[in-house]
Amino acid sequence: MDHDRWKSQRGDEWWFDGGSISASGQFMPGSSALSIDSVSGISSADQLEFLLSQTIRQFPGIEPRLPVTATMKTLLTELTARGVLTWVPLQHPFSLEARISQFTTFAPASCAPTISLP
Repeated sequence: MDHDRWKSQRGDEWWFDGGSISASGQFMPGSSALSIDSVSGISSADQLEFLLSQTIRQFPGIEPRLPVTATMKTLLTELTARGVLTWVPLQHPFSLEARISQFTTFAPASCAPTISLP
């Protein structure tokens, strides 16, 4: 599909191109998790929702994981309060990761393409 936002050359490392939003990640061996290890261009909850919706649309059944920074935690908390997602913190020795355990939308209002009707 040429509208897929995630691309890979060999299938082990993936890159997301969503205009001003970019990310990279890799699938974790032996699991259905996509560990997104870097994200840039996200400053709103709608932008994070767009990244996650595009990821889940392209890879149905996967479990996205994101690094938790102060900004990311604020955005995850906002999306949780809106009922868009549920996340579980995964503590690692030197970092915190968010496992997205439930995601309920595919078209954030401010990031979805607009269609003009005649």
